[in-house]
Amino acid sequence: MTPDRLTEWRKQRFSSQGEAAIAIGVGRNDWSLYERGLKPVPLKVLWAITGYTLARQPIE
Repeated sequence: MTPDRLTEWRKQRFSSQGEAAIAIGVGRNDWSLYERGLKPVPLKVLWAITGYTLARQPIE
């Protein structure tokens, strides 16, 4: 996931980096580094993002 896509994902769901970080289970400083492209997004964070997204999909 690119930093821009991560930022877009977060802005669609949360009002701050801190809220997103708490929901996904990482530190706010780490989240900031991911969004700025200074640290790669770990696989466990990508899995957590996927799980969060899927858990909030409407059931049809």
